[in-house]
Formats: sequence, C-alpha cells, structure tokens
Amino acid sequence: MATDLTAFIKTVLAQIDIVSVIQSQVSLKKAGNNYQGLCPFHHEKSPSFSVNPTKQFFYCFGCHASGDALSFVMRHENLAFMEALEKLAKQVGLSIPSNQQSGPSIDRIIYQLMRDMTISCREDLNDADQVKQYLKTRGISIDTQRKFHIGYCGAKYQTWFRDTCNRHARQLTDAGVALKNQTGYKPKFKQRLMFPIQDSKGKVIGYGGRSLTDQPPKYLNSPESDIFKKRYILYGLYQFRALKKEHVYVVEGYMDVLSLHSKGIENAVACLGTAFTTHHWHLIKRFVRRVTFCFDGDRAGQAAAWKSLTAILPVIDPVIEIKFLFLPEEHDPDSYIQAHGLQSFHDLSKTSIPWTDFFQETLAQKHTPNDIAGRAAFLQTAQALIDTMENIHLKTVMTTSVREIAGLTDEQVDTKPQMAVRNDTKNSIHQHARAAVAQLIKK
Repeated sequence: MATDLTAFIKTVLAQIDIVSVIQSQVSLKKAGNNYQGLCPFHHEKSPSFSVNPTKQFFYCFGCHASGDALSFVMRHENLAFMEALEKLAKQVGLSIPSNQQSGPSIDRIIYQLMRDMTISCREDLNDADQVKQYLKTRGISIDTQRKFHIGYCGAKYQTWFRDTCNRHARQLTDAGVALKNQTGYKPKFKQRLMFPIQDSKGKVIGYGGRSLTDQPPKYLNSPESDIFKKRYILYGLYQFRALKKEHVYVVEGYMDVLSLHSKGIENAVACLGTAFTTHHWHLIKRFVRRVTFCFDGDRAGQAAAWKSLTAILPVIDPVIEIKFLFLPEEHDPDSYIQAHGLQSFHDLSKTSIPWTDFFQETLAQKHTPNDIAGRAAFLQTAQALIDTMENIHLKTVMTTSVREIAGLTDEQVDTKPQMAVRNDTKNSIHQHARAAVAQLIKK
C-alpha cells in the first residue's frame, strides 16, 4: 500500500499547480520566473515568500518554510497528511487508491474497519465487569468512556478480527492492528484496555492499548501508517474542538486527558508518546488563545517541558498566551486531580508561569550569570534560541530581556562584544547578575 500511495502522491502533485493552490490563500505577484507574496507562516511587511512554478516548490527567505503543494496545505490549513492529500486529489478529480485495483478507496475500507473494530471493543467493555471496575477505580466517568469510545479487546473483538481477516487481512495489517506470522495473521492488541485515537474530523486512525495484567508492555500503540502520523495527532483534539473553548491544557498521556475530562476539565489534549512538535502547534493554535502545558513536577517533566518549548519557539505567536504548569514532583495530572480534586487543580493552575519566565529561569539555572563566564554562556545560549524565532517583534523584546538579565545594554552588545566586559567593573557585574538570578530563582 505504501508503494501505491507514493505513486499516487506523485500523480497528484504532477497534476496540481502549486501557484493556484497557494494563490487561493495568499496574494501572489509575478516576479521574474517566480511568484512572490507575504509569507502566511510568519509576520512580515516585505514579501519574502517565493513560489517556483517550474519546480512546484515554495520557500520563505524569512522563516525558511518550504515544501510542495501538499506541505503547504498541511501547514496552512492544519490538516493531517491524509486529509491534505485527499483535498488536493479531489481538486484534480482523483480518489485515494486502496490495495485492490477495483476496490473502494481507503476512506471507505480502512476507516470503516477501524470504526468497526472500535464498536466491537466497546461491546466487549460492556461485558467486562473487571475492566469497568478498573475504570471506575481510576476515576474515569461513564460519560468520558463514551465520548472517547473506550473499549476492551475481548471475545467479541477476537471473533470480529478472525472474520474480518478472511476478507481484509492486508488492510488490517496496513492499519497496524494485525500482525502477519508463519501461520497467518494475529491481532496486535489482545486483552487490553483500548483508547481509540481520532483525527481532527473524528475518524479513528489508530489505538493505544493498556495492559491490565502482567503482559508487557504496559502501553502498546499503533505503528505509524498512511493514515496515522503521531506528529500530526493530538489525543482528545476532536472532543476539544466541539467545546469551542479558547484555552487548552496540553498533557502527556491518555489517562491524563481522561481523568481531567472526568473531573470537569474537558479542555485537555495529549501528545502520543512523542514530544510536542511544531506540527502539533500548528494543529492546535487555530482553535485557541491560551495554551497551558501541564507536566509532571519531576526531572523528566521539566525536561519534557523544555523540549516542548524549544520545539515551538520558532513559531510562537505573541497573541497566543502560553504558560507552563508544574505539578508537585510525585504527581502527574491524572494522579493530582484524583487525589486533590477539581478546585485544587484550578487553584494550582493559577501558579502557572509564562513561557518567557520559564525560558529565562531555565537558562539562568543552567548558566548562572553571576560571573563573566556565566553571563557569556547565558547570553550565548539564549540568543541562539531567540534567533530561531520567526516573529521579529517577539525576537526584539526577548533579546532586550536576556541582555538585561546578563547586565548588558544594547550599546554594550554590538560588533565589539569584548568591550562589554572591559567597560563593566567587577562589582557591578556581580551585583546585577546576583539580583537577576535571585529574582528568577525566587519564583
């Protein structure tokens, strides 16, 4: 299927005119052999966005965004890979192919199979008293179970799998829910609590399965496939969109989303065993005005938070409020809200810090600017990260801020960085740096 799909993508891109695709969203003017316009991916006043009709490629000299027509549609419209491909295919009168030459499209086969699998697992859950008791113990409400289509791989699922394999074994394998062995096919998921993963339109595209026994691994996830790309998916996004809220919590796992939802915090989404990426950011930002990253309070949580911030730093938009909420070291969002309740979580949320504070505090802890070497390391590391930012206004403000923390003025940081050290006295260096660090660490 992957080979067929690759050939199909080439066919679509060969028939699509990238200028027409982009011009429907961006005002372009002819400039020599190319077309130019204001980049839709970052704020600018002078056009740096170029479209090459010969190579069918776009490139921005400001933020370095680039790609073909498919890449543009995915990024500009925040669509998943298959959604963008389907949209472009329809424009040239094509349908996404299936494995069978004369069969229906992927949309009508694999998506339908995933839907049927979800239904069979939900039916198994209705008959699994021990599993329902487990969910009750974990505080997952009946309403949440229904909204997220939680299920269980039991007897009915096994029967469904055997029957379906007789007709669609290859599609099940391509979808990542069947494994081929020497004797035939076996299910990837067996006797597991099932978390269906939906795309932004609600279609089931993959699963997470939790073991309720000693069967390893604890969590088993669908592999990446033509319809399932983890870097483009946020668990719970489909349910969040229906709320039409402007604030979202970004957490780390399925159970965090489900526990928060069950306790009344329905505006939560999670990454799928991967770090938060720019793709996730482009996916979520069109729906919200405020984002709160909520991570565990331990060292791993701090590391995950920093990795998420540096990943989205180039594409941060100052009009969207971004904060970081760190829980007590022994808790994750699931355990905290179960132990302390809704009001306590709301109270704790008020202690979340702006991303700018988290950025500066983290760097100040890594490179304490209380001597010349520390100030230089702090400024160098901070400036390297700030230079990746696309928004020129945010870049300017952040540059000024880190220079102040390092005890420097704009006049001191120019083409002669050695003069910044020479013009300061040793006492003023220590006094300002200690005050800045103390103010940061005290928070």
